[in-house]
Amino acid sequence: MSLPDFYRFERTAVDFSLRGGSTNSYFIRDRHMHLVSYCLVKGMCITHPTVFQETPEASTPWFHMVAERKLLNRAYFLFESERSSPFATVTSRGKGHWRILDDAERQVCVVVDQSSTGEKVAEAVLGGSPDRYAVVDGERVLAHIRMEPRPETEPSSQEPGFLKRVFKKFMRPSDWVMVLEPGSADMDHRPLLAGMILLIEHTISMAKSN
Repeated sequence: MSLPDFYRFERTAVDFSLRGGSTNSYFIRDRHMHLVSYCLVKGMCITHPTVFQETPEASTPWFHMVAERKLLNRAYFLFESERSSPFATVTSRGKGHWRILDDAERQVCVVVDQSSTGEKVAEAVLGGSPDRYAVVDGERVLAHIRMEPRPETEPSSQEPGFLKRVFKKFMRPSDWVMVLEPGSADMDHRPLLAGMILLIEHTISMAKSN
């Protein structure tokens, strides 16, 4: 599979159960809106394995993510198949940060909050959650994470009526996107995609609920 340098995470709520937790589907697309991968997340990736497929109908998984435990979980293992050893691990680092480790448990990178000090103070006073994150390796930024409006399916000029075009643009949904730096092209992108799902399901969802 040829991997892009841009990923858009379209999330759709499928179901919510007080016992089983939420179920969300993710269509992961490139900058041209072509589907790269699909996954169904149940119970915030804890209660069920999260399987990444090339399409929702694909019979063979690309890879899958399994939580270490169902209570007080802090680690998620990535597998290429059910009988293989983990090729990567994503662990909670605290403060909403996520560490990505390779198959030898060496740190590859960390997902961190990229908000400025002033923005963090405003969030604490006014409420809200960070809207910018980054994937870093020490001082080196590997990828930027932010919210972006979803591209329009048709040019606005084709819509009849000025007010209808304005309303459609105003109501256009936004998605979390991850934009990789040029030097990150040779990385294994699968742990980054898994880390993004955990960031959205845990860090961002919990920050919005506080």
